[in-house]
Amino acid sequence: MAILEGKRSVRDRIANLKIRKVEFPLHCLPHRIEAFVRAYMEVFHVPSDHYALAILTAAGGAVGNTARLDDRGSSHPPNLNSVFVDVPGSGKTPTISTVLKPFKKIEAEHQRAYSLALSEFNAERSLNKGGNEEEKPP
Repeated sequence: MAILEGKRSVRDRIANLKIRKVEFPLHCLPHRIEAFVRAYMEVFHVPSDHYALAILTAAGGAVGNTARLDDRGSSHPPNLNSVFVDVPGSGKTPTISTVLKPFKKIEAEHQRAYSLALSEFNAERSLNKGGNEEEKPP
């Protein structure tokens, strides 16, 4: 019972904050991403910044160190750290799960391919009584 009262208290305090809320500029996103975000907003009644921020953060992670921005002689990766702050039950976790689903699928495919390559390597090594560690799958 105390937990429910605590949640209500947090929601009430957040709702009463005098914060100027600014809509996420969806027009800055590529058209297909903008359409995706708008569709999920309409269906799940989640703020646009939840999906947009999750997508931008995932995209930065996907690019990783394969691309860099050169700025006055220094090079920067497209890292984007983000924090989702909203009231409990506002849809943060389902939003992030939806955005990360394709990444998790790709990761699972790569993990299966690696496991297969590693088992083939181990089988080959056991037949040859040793083997070269440099041939081990990366």
